[in-house]
Amino acid sequence: MLSLHLNLECIGFILLLRTLAQTGINAKPSLSAWPSHIVPQGQNVTLTCDTHNKFNIVMLYKEHGDPKLQVYKRMLQRSLLLGPVTRAFGGTYRCYSYTGQHHNELSSPSEPLKIIISGIYRKPFLLALPTPLVKLGEKVILKCLSEITFDTFTLTSHRMGINKNSHQLSAEIHMTGSHANFPIGPVTPDHAGTYTCYGSYKQTPYELSESSDPVDIKITGLYKKPSLSALMGTVVTSGENMILSCISDHQFDMFHLSMKGVPQGHGLPAEKSHSGTFQANFLPVPLIQAETYRCYGSFRNSSHVWSFPSDPLYLSVSDNHGLLHILIRLSLFMIAVFLIFIIYSWSSAKGNIKKPEGDIVDASSLLQHPVSFILALPLVNGSSTMLSLHLNLVCTGFILLLRTLAQAGINNKPSLSAWPSHIVPQGQNVTFTCDTHSEFNIVKLYKEHGNPNIQGHNRIFRKDLLLGPVTPAFGGTYRCYSYKRQYHNDLSSHSDPLKIIISGIYRKPFLLALPTPLVKLEEKVTLKCHSEIMFDTFILTSHRMGISKDSFQLSAETHIGGFHANFPIGPVTPDHAGTYTCYGSYKQTPYEWSESSDPVDIKITGLYKKPSLSALMGPVVTSEENMTLSCISDHQFDMFHLSMKGVPQGRGLPTEQSHNGTFKANFFPVPLIQAETYRCYGSFRNSSHVWSSPSDPLYLSVTVNSSRNFTSSTEPDSKTNNHRILNILIGLSVTMLSVFLIILLYSCCSAKKSKSQEQASECHLNIVRNQDWRKTAYTNI
Repeated sequence: MLSLHLNLECIGFILLLRTLAQTGINAKPSLSAWPSHIVPQGQNVTLTCDTHNKFNIVMLYKEHGDPKLQVYKRMLQRSLLLGPVTRAFGGTYRCYSYTGQHHNELSSPSEPLKIIISGIYRKPFLLALPTPLVKLGEKVILKCLSEITFDTFTLTSHRMGINKNSHQLSAEIHMTGSHANFPIGPVTPDHAGTYTCYGSYKQTPYELSESSDPVDIKITGLYKKPSLSALMGTVVTSGENMILSCISDHQFDMFHLSMKGVPQGHGLPAEKSHSGTFQANFLPVPLIQAETYRCYGSFRNSSHVWSFPSDPLYLSVSDNHGLLHILIRLSLFMIAVFLIFIIYSWSSAKGNIKKPEGDIVDASSLLQHPVSFILALPLVNGSSTMLSLHLNLVCTGFILLLRTLAQAGINNKPSLSAWPSHIVPQGQNVTFTCDTHSEFNIVKLYKEHGNPNIQGHNRIFRKDLLLGPVTPAFGGTYRCYSYKRQYHNDLSSHSDPLKIIISGIYRKPFLLALPTPLVKLEEKVTLKCHSEIMFDTFILTSHRMGISKDSFQLSAETHIGGFHANFPIGPVTPDHAGTYTCYGSYKQTPYEWSESSDPVDIKITGLYKKPSLSALMGPVVTSEENMTLSCISDHQFDMFHLSMKGVPQGRGLPTEQSHNGTFKANFFPVPLIQAETYRCYGSFRNSSHVWSSPSDPLYLSVTVNSSRNFTSSTEPDSKTNNHRILNILIGLSVTMLSVFLIILLYSCCSAKKSKSQEQASECHLNIVRNQDWRKTAYTNI
């Protein structure tokens, strides 16, 4: 009995396992997304349902999300490509499978997979505080912030291009937008990698913003520290090139340089030296102020895990090179003057000098060969001319001093400019031009302030350098300097700073000219820049002939609909005419601006004699009728312009000379639907934003076309309405009378069914006549 009991239990357990398998409990597939479950809008994603068993037909369905997207019921072997995705693709998906022979033998559904669609809103910004270089066991805060008031932020981490984890936090709202602080640590090597963040809203959980720019977190302190040294010493002349050497007896694959805790560039491969050590030589940008550097070692298979940092290398900056050059030249000059004075005094005491004809001192010859001049002094009889010699020596010394200062770089400062503008839209290019104005023919460009993640451009070029496509990291203050190819230490002065602004980081604001963009000479206009984004600064720029003229900056004011700044312009002169745009930005990121607003053209009027404006078909126009307006002047304008309610209409028309010697242009405005007032102006091609005084106003009234009879638009609208109501009432009355007569006749005919065919035909004829009568009545209404 015991054996039988055990066998029955074993058989029951096996039967239970088979039942569970058939019901799908042990056949649950797994659903995954490649390359990631976060899919940028417009791209594709591959969903893979791995069954792990004999089930070979897979079905995918959508559990939650936008119901407009149909459930996917396709038969697939394992993978399904979806896209290009839209917002409707966001949601929770599952899959299940079955064998081809038994449709009812289904697997369990997979675990849910959330598909998130990114790129719906503008990207936030991600910062590593205090630095992206984090010592093993310490902590770092990743701060995700945006000018958009998101209520949720999501932080994602990646390693070797594979998404590792996602963390979500509620946003904190502040005056300039929203943010969330993600604490990381105490860190281990597993925390190293690339991080990005997104903004979103809780009511749309499957929609994220565009990804922030990535931040690479490097974990330091895992290997022995290298050493860092400056090959030319730790005191550097301002603007001078320097070479920093990172050395280790550890066989690192890569060396990395940091300044103020921020990595500089992507690192350099290690090279083995003759002594058996490993090293790399870095060429940072020329220093203009003291900085502290460190270096690290790493291996290729763990590029985000670095060694301990080297001991800090402090480089101080000296500007004594030019001063020393000046002192040496001045000392030589003073020695020469002293020798001249001694020789001349001795010669004068012997009576051997007389006043020569012409200048006693040839300044240019003394500049070139002062010693030769001393030996060539005439020693002949004559009277002393010490005063003349003294004056000439002073003049010569002044010229020599100017040349010395120029050679030391004080008077050969280059000028740095950007084309087409120092405001560069994100993703476009900019050309730097460093004009040396001198014999220096090698130019170097470097970055003084801004995002330190971008390397200073230390390329050798003649005059122009093209950079781009630009990103926010390119924003900053740049300078350039130059030198002769033969004399690397004979440097020019540094150019004045040039600020490069990257625009297009945020959505564009709106610009309005109040009360109108047509401004009479010496009057005022207000340019109002406003946005729904919480900017704290607005910038107004002016352009003329495509060239940027000026920029004005104001702090933002808060109002119910957003933020704005009012830029008062005037009393205006012709110099104020031109095209204006505005930008929004934040004080903490001064090199990053919004997209440019739509332009506003400010026209200055009242500089020339007014033309005259007339309507060729009279001042009364039928509603929606085409009209022709003629602008005429005896002044030889190049262009005529039309305005309505103080707003320019179109781009203007070229003038034509008529037979009587006047100049005119005919305008064809849109058909009028209500009364309007027009004016016209004249202008010249070389000053298209400066217009004449306006013509006298032309008022056009509108009439309404009804039954081919024109009725004045000044008549009350109630007459027209009453006429329409009367027509409707008459039509309804005739219809009801016709229906009543038809019913009456039909009843009469039905009662006399037994009559002959002739009588039936007569009845039908009466009905037809009645219908004809009804049609005639309608026609006469």
